[in-house]
Amino acid sequence: MVMSNYIKYLLTNRAIIILAIFIVILNGFVYTITKQNAEDKIQMVLEENSNRLQIHYEILLQTQKITSKAMYKSTINQERLIEIITEANSATKEKKTLLRNELHKLLADKYEISKGKGVLQYHFVLPNNESFLRMHKPSKFGDDLSDIRYDFNYTNRTKKPIRGFTQGRTAHGFRNTFPIFGKNGKYIGAMEISFSSDSFQWYLNNISHIHTHFLVYKKIFDAKAWKRNDLILNYLPSAENPNYMLTLGKIHSIGRCTDDKRIMLKPVKEEIARKMLQDDIFSLYLDHNKNSYIISFLPINNLEGSIGAWLVSYTHSYYIPTIFKGILIMRFAILTFSLIFLYFVYKQIQSRELLIKSHDEIIILRLRQQSRLVQMGEMLSMIAHQWRQPLAAIGSRSAALELKANLGKADKETVIEQAQYISKYAQHLSQTIDDFRNFFKSSKELKESSYNEIIGSVLDIVGTSIENKNIAIIQNLSTEYRFLTYPNELKQVVLNIIKNAEDVLLEKNIKDPKIRIVTYKKDGKNVLEIHDNAGGVPTEIIDKIFDPYFSTKLEKNGTGIGLYMSKTIVEEHCSGTLSITNDESGAVFKVELAKKNDE
Repeated sequence: MVMSNYIKYLLTNRAIIILAIFIVILNGFVYTITKQNAEDKIQMVLEENSNRLQIHYEILLQTQKITSKAMYKSTINQERLIEIITEANSATKEKKTLLRNELHKLLADKYEISKGKGVLQYHFVLPNNESFLRMHKPSKFGDDLSDIRYDFNYTNRTKKPIRGFTQGRTAHGFRNTFPIFGKNGKYIGAMEISFSSDSFQWYLNNISHIHTHFLVYKKIFDAKAWKRNDLILNYLPSAENPNYMLTLGKIHSIGRCTDDKRIMLKPVKEEIARKMLQDDIFSLYLDHNKNSYIISFLPINNLEGSIGAWLVSYTHSYYIPTIFKGILIMRFAILTFSLIFLYFVYKQIQSRELLIKSHDEIIILRLRQQSRLVQMGEMLSMIAHQWRQPLAAIGSRSAALELKANLGKADKETVIEQAQYISKYAQHLSQTIDDFRNFFKSSKELKESSYNEIIGSVLDIVGTSIENKNIAIIQNLSTEYRFLTYPNELKQVVLNIIKNAEDVLLEKNIKDPKIRIVTYKKDGKNVLEIHDNAGGVPTEIIDKIFDPYFSTKLEKNGTGIGLYMSKTIVEEHCSGTLSITNDESGAVFKVELAKKNDE
């Protein structure tokens, strides 16, 4: 019975464990899928921001291209400008100064208007790469730009326009360099119209609402330039990458662009440095002060094809937190549903177990009733056997007394003597009834008892019947230990085992049949062994001997419930164990009562 319950316990817990493992795997799968889904969505958002920055950048480049071309045409269409530059090609130093001042005065108003459109400078260079006039800095002229300005070298050599990002000694910009031809088609020099990066940033900040940083490669700058105070634009070390300088424009605050950004970017600084080495556009996101930001990096190639700067945008993202929030809600919902489902299944299993337990209890009750009826039938047979001799004696004594009375020989002494014999036999019959009643009296009260008392009570009932069948009962009761138990229930167990031994001894017609009863104490347990010499239980059925309704006496109306009920009583009521083994002569039933039943 204990093993059966243990198996049910294992099966039930195994089902719950399997279901729990399934739920863990399911939630792990959901976690992985939602994580991948979130990463895909975030990657899509990052790519959208990268594309958005790229599109705005290309639109600005195209706008500057059109604007610079229009400015160039409107400038060279001035006849006097062409005459001044033509004369400058062969003029003396003094003459060049006069021509330069005249050209500056000629373009002053136009240049001021152009600065409002983001133009950084107008710069005129002669065919030999000599700087003729810088509109933003007219006092700086006559320097050879051959080794510094790739765009002027290219245009003077090829007589073709070129546009792109370039970095000078003290400033950078998006330069548009055009060839200038004289009246007779002769090449007379080049004109640069450059736009500052600040114009890019102003447009992105005020029109597209994108905050940007413009980073210029630090090594491009002339080291000596940092000691001068005449830089056109101001620079600070970049918070994004120490190898770059940040261009400070009108939209920037020094504290926000350096200290704040440096703290903000600390968690992703290494990732930024690694990705910038790949020379490709990228975006990443980070959380800072409970806000999410998307930072996009757009590489800007210079005229020579290498990367000279990066345009960095900072966008506050409201969508990315909703992605994580949605995933957390989904995970929580699935986990909650899983736990509710697990609880529901557990309650269903628990209800089913209670139903099975109730059903089992009803079956056990019926089995007990059956077992009791069987025992009562056997007991009635034994009582009838025990009553036969006293009743015969009573009949014999009363017949003798009647005969003597009829013959007139029934004196007082004879009557008293015969009456005493009859009273003795009547008391014996009454005691037999008391033994029968006490044996089957239902009692759930723990009482102090011993194996000696229990065995003696059983043998008082069945001993004579067994011995009359020439079965020897050998008692080796080596212990008088008393303990707390349920005596009446334990008597039924002993009776079942002894009657079982009696049946098998008679069935096999064993010569010199014996039932040996042994008691002892071992490892703190009270042990009772009942041996027979009937040859033992076949090995193929010994494991089934305690199963309900399993009987080796089916042809003799065996019910198969006696040993099952015995095991139930010992293991569930008395907290002990009942087992069977074979020895050299026959079967051995062993009852062991645990320490908690010990006195």
